[in-house]
Amino acid sequence: MNDRRYLFVAAASLTLTLAVPTQLAAEETLLEEIVVTAERRTQNEQDVATALQAFTGEGLERRGADGFEDYVLSVPGLSFRDQGAGATRIAIRGVSNVSASDFGVTTPVSTVGLYLNDVPIQGTSQLPDLNLYDLEQIEVLKGPQGTLYGEGAMGGAIRMTLARPDPSEFSARGEIIGSFTEDGGFNNGGRGVVNIPIAEGTTALRIVGTFRDHEGFVDNIARDEEDANSSSAHSVRALLRSSPGERVDIEVLAMLSEIEEDDFPNIDSGLGDLELDSSEPRFHEGEFGLYALTVDVDLGFAELTSVTSQTQLDREFLDRLVIATAFFSAFGPVTGDPFYTTTEMESVAQEFRLVSAGDERFDWILGAFYRDKDQVAAGGATTMPGEHVALNQTLGFLGLPTIPDSAFVAGAGDIGFRFVTDRYEQYAAYAEGDLELDDRWSLTVGARWFDEEVTLEDELVFYSILTVASSPYRVVEESSSDVLLKGRLSYRATDDLLFYFTIAEGFRSGGINLQSVFQVGDLLFESDALLSYELGAKTSWYDGRLVLNGSVYFQDWADIQSNGTDISPLTGRPVNFIGNAGDAEVVGLEAQLSARPNDRLTVGLTFGYADSQLTSALADALVGADLPNVPEFTMSASLEYVFPFGGLGDGFARLDVQHTDDQFTRIQRINDATGFPVDSYVIGQFRIGFRNERGWGADLFVDNLWDERATIGRGRTATGSFNSPDRFVINRPRMIGIVLRVET
Repeated sequence: MNDRRYLFVAAASLTLTLAVPTQLAAEETLLEEIVVTAERRTQNEQDVATALQAFTGEGLERRGADGFEDYVLSVPGLSFRDQGAGATRIAIRGVSNVSASDFGVTTPVSTVGLYLNDVPIQGTSQLPDLNLYDLEQIEVLKGPQGTLYGEGAMGGAIRMTLARPDPSEFSARGEIIGSFTEDGGFNNGGRGVVNIPIAEGTTALRIVGTFRDHEGFVDNIARDEEDANSSSAHSVRALLRSSPGERVDIEVLAMLSEIEEDDFPNIDSGLGDLELDSSEPRFHEGEFGLYALTVDVDLGFAELTSVTSQTQLDREFLDRLVIATAFFSAFGPVTGDPFYTTTEMESVAQEFRLVSAGDERFDWILGAFYRDKDQVAAGGATTMPGEHVALNQTLGFLGLPTIPDSAFVAGAGDIGFRFVTDRYEQYAAYAEGDLELDDRWSLTVGARWFDEEVTLEDELVFYSILTVASSPYRVVEESSSDVLLKGRLSYRATDDLLFYFTIAEGFRSGGINLQSVFQVGDLLFESDALLSYELGAKTSWYDGRLVLNGSVYFQDWADIQSNGTDISPLTGRPVNFIGNAGDAEVVGLEAQLSARPNDRLTVGLTFGYADSQLTSALADALVGADLPNVPEFTMSASLEYVFPFGGLGDGFARLDVQHTDDQFTRIQRINDATGFPVDSYVIGQFRIGFRNERGWGADLFVDNLWDERATIGRGRTATGSFNSPDRFVINRPRMIGIVLRVET
C-alpha cells in the first residue's frame, strides 16, 4: 500500500514538473524572493553560493509548523530522529551524532548547530525543540559551517530568526487549535503575539505565548494505562527592540519554554497496534531558558555586532536501565528497572562580529567568540516501588548487604547513583573574506581558530552486592586547539545562473568516556573531523517564476565518535562506551525546485541521495557498512493553490508529502551487524483554509494523511548502556483538526 502511494505521489509530482515550463511562459507571476543572513549579511537566497533551504514565517504557518518534524523532512539530505524524553537528533548529509544518549552528559554534542537569532543554543547531544511561533524565517545550512558557526556545526546549521518588534503601530494576532488523534484523544493548543510600540519610530516590544496539550495514543499494558504518552508544552518570550540613534540598534530577548511528557511514544514489537510493555513510571520534564542582549552599531565602513547570551536547559526524566533485573532478580520479584535522571545545563556566550559594509570588490568578516558551559547531572538506578522490602528480606536472610531506601523514587531502593559535572570553555577567532576577481568570478577564503578545555568531575556509588563496581571521585581534563579552513570559488554565468565549488572543514571536540570507570574503552575519545567538497548551482528561469538549485558533494569523515561494547571486568556484563569507530565517506546529490505556474499555484519538489560507507575501523565497527541515520533517498513534494473562498476571503489548499528511506540507527559491528534498522516511510499533510480583510480566518487540517506508522527512533539509550532492539519510537497517528485565527 505504501509503495502504491509513493508511486502515485511521484507520478503526480513529475507530471506537474513537466507541465511547469509551458505554463510559466505565459504568466507574469514571480516566486517570492527570500532574504537570508546565512553568511552574516543580508542577501537574496539565490545570491548565496552555498547549499541552504529557507522557510518563511508565513510559509511555516501555512504548514501548521511548530516543531522540527514539521519542516525538516522537506529538506533533502536531512534526517530526523526522536527518541522521546526530549531526545531530538538531526542529521545533515549523513553526518549525525551516532553516539548520542538520552542522558545528554559527557556524550558527543550534536553535529548540527542550532541558533535562535544569533544565539547558539546547542550544547548537549540533543537539540531542544522549542515550539516556536511568529518567526521571520528558518534557514537550514547544509555542509560544514566551521568558519562562521564554529565547532557545533560540523554537518550544518539551523538558524531560526524571530519576527522583530514594529515601533510604527500596535498589532495582535492569535489562533486556537483543536484536533483529534486516531486511537488517541482530543488535543488543544493556542498561540498569540502582541506588538506594542513604546516610543514612536524607535522602540517596541513583542510578546509571544504558546501552549499545546496532546492526549496520548500508546497503551501501556504493563501499567494498564490507556493513551499513556500524553504531553504538554508551553512557552513565552519577549523581544524588546530600540534604536536610540541612527546608527545603533539594541535588542533584548527573554524566553522560557517548558515541556512535560507522561511516558513516551514507544511501542514494543510483538504486541498489538500502539501497545507498550513497560512497568517503569516513565516521564520527562524539560525547561529551556534564554536571555540575550544584541547590540548593532553602524560604523560606516562596517557593522559591529555584540551578542551576549545565557541559555539554560534543565531536564528531569525517568526511564529504564537494566541493573535491577541483571543483578537482583535472583533475590525476589524484579518487574522493572527505573533510572531517574536530572540534568542542569547553563551556557554563557559572547560574540563580537565586524562585517564590512558590502557591495565592494572585497567584503570581509572578522569575529571573536567565547563560551563557558557547565552541565551537572545526577542519576539513580532503583528497584520498583513495592518490591524493595521483599528484595531486602531475601538479601538479609542470605547475609548479604541490603539496598538502602531510595532518595529518588518513593518506596523504592537505591541500587546506585552517579554525580557528573561536565565543564566546557572555548575561545575562538574567525575571519572570512570574499574577493571579486572580475565581473563573474569570486573567491572566498575563511579560517577559524579555537582553543577549548573540557573538565569532568565524576563519582559512581553502588550499594549491596554491587559495591565492587563503585568508583571514587575523580577529575579528568582534556584540552585541544585547532584551525578550520574554508575555500570557495563561485562563477556568475548570468544574473540567473550561479555556480560554486566549496572545500570546507568541520570539527567536533573529543571528550571523556564516562563508562571508563567500568574498565571498558579508553579514558578519552578523540575529536572527529570532516572534510567536504561540494559543487553546486543556483538557477532561476522564466524571469524568476521557476527556481532550480542543486549540488553534488563528497565528505570524508575521520575518527567518528561512536558507541562500542565490551565486557566489564567489574560487573562481568556488556557495557556500552564511547570511542572512535573509524573513518567514513559520504557521496550525495541534492535538488530543489520551486515554481509558480500561474498566480494561483505554487509547486515545490526536493530530492536527496546519499551513499555512505565506513571505510576503516578503529574498534569492532564493520568496515563497508552504511552509516547510521543516513537514508539513501529523501524526497518531498508540495502543492499550494490559492482561490476566492466565496464571500469569506482568500482561500488556500496545501498538500505536503515527504518520503524518508530506510536507515540504520546504530553503527554495525562485527559481533552485531543488525545496526537496528528502521523502515522507510511516506507521510503527508493536507490543509485548506481562508483569510479575510477583517482579520480572521480558519484552517481545516489532516496530519499523517494515511495514518502511517512511521518509525522515527529505535531502542532506548538512557545512559549508553541499555539498548532494547524491540522497542520503537513512532510518529503520531492521523490527526484531524481545525485552527481559528484572528488578527487586529
